[in-house]
Amino acid sequence: MSGVKYIGPVFDGSGYAEAARNYVLSIYRKGYPITLAPISFEQTRPDLGEDGEILKSLIDASIDYDKIIVHSTPDLWAHWTKFETKKHIIGYTVWETSKLHPAWTMACNRVNEVWLPCDWNMNVFRDSGVRTPLYKIPHAIDVPDLDSVPNFNIDGVGANDYLFYSIFQWQERKNPYGLLAAYTAAFTGVDDVCLVLKTYMHDHAGD
Repeated sequence: MSGVKYIGPVFDGSGYAEAARNYVLSIYRKGYPITLAPISFEQTRPDLGEDGEILKSLIDASIDYDKIIVHSTPDLWAHWTKFETKKHIIGYTVWETSKLHPAWTMACNRVNEVWLPCDWNMNVFRDSGVRTPLYKIPHAIDVPDLDSVPNFNIDGVGANDYLFYSIFQWQERKNPYGLLAAYTAAFTGVDDVCLVLKTYMHDHAGD
């Protein structure tokens, strides 16, 4: 059985990295042949424990493969469409806005398939001129037993407060200041609301 070569930022700390790890581990645990080619966008390296050891064991694993999954933004797909011309190349990506840069549309149209996690992205990519077949592949997530998850308390947050929760990498593209401006415009300091941010700095200058 021919396997798959997976290219993604599996050792980073970003959302892209978390999603890529979950896909690679899901494929591995299903017994499907997989070889891993890690890429990186940052210097953040979370402790991945046992999963990290599994991922390391898959790097450059010697298998026969006829498919390549490139899990990144489309601007990075050109290397594989140029040099892996005899493989079936799948680009996996996700995007927040309502349109794509024309260069991204061109990159998508050079791969054999594009995988996207949600209907929003499916519509955006179609409307932006992507003609390559699009498939909705939701993120692979192991949902824990919620009854076993301990209560998470934050000092200063009332038990009856309405919580807003946002997770993102702190950079200009994510528009954190727009989020804060909208929140402070909508609520006052006496409203029973709270905005919780789960974020971290990234490694690119200028944001």
